Amino acid sequence: MRFNRSASHPDVFISDDLTMLSNVYISGTTIIDGAELKNYKGVIADTCIEDNDIVYYEVNFSYSIINTLQSYWLVLEIGLAEHNKVDNYFYVSHENVSGWAFDIYHRESHNQTFLWADSPDSSIPLKMFSDNQAGANVNGTLLVLVNRQKHHVSLIQNNKSLYTFQNVYSDQSLCPVFGIYNPKDVHAQLQILNPRNFTLLPLW
Repeated sequence: MRFNRSASHPDVFISDDLTMLSNVYISGTTIIDGAELKNYKGVIADTCIEDNDIVYYEVNFSYSIINTLQSYWLVLEIGLAEHNKVDNYFYVSHENVSGWAFDIYHRESHNQTFLWADSPDSSIPLKMFSDNQAGANVNGTLLVLVNRQKHHVSLIQNNKSLYTFQNVYSDQSLCPVFGIYNPKDVHAQLQILNPRNFTLLPLW
């Protein structure tokens, strides 16, 4: 699994090996000519997950707050949605897309950046990552397990399950998506690591 170079937004930067996504230029990344997405501020993976598949991947993330974040400002997103709906909005848990996402964003009522589990029906805080102040730097690794046999999507960190979406149903393939936002105020990066297809292994 890597990023699909053409299925990206023209404002994001992707590395030559298609594993690194950034909202600002970093060495080894480029803006993609002919990027197809108009609304979704990120990229769709080049491999989507079919019914009955079990797929695992890791995502390294990092962000640095440059200016204090306002209101409900997104930093980054790791999500799952039907390919033909992803570009209906700039994040996939919106009702126009009806996807599932793990988002890092600032909420005005907390004045901190939190990790959230978001769907059109719910928004659940999982973990506080940083205070909302210029100079804050955060990095880590999140593990995603998509089990379409059980209709579950789980997020794991440090060998602990942070959240599992239940009842993840679709009659189409579901595509991993990666959003990255607000480059004037926060510099963020995502990197795909160690994708695995466990569909044929009996341990699941």
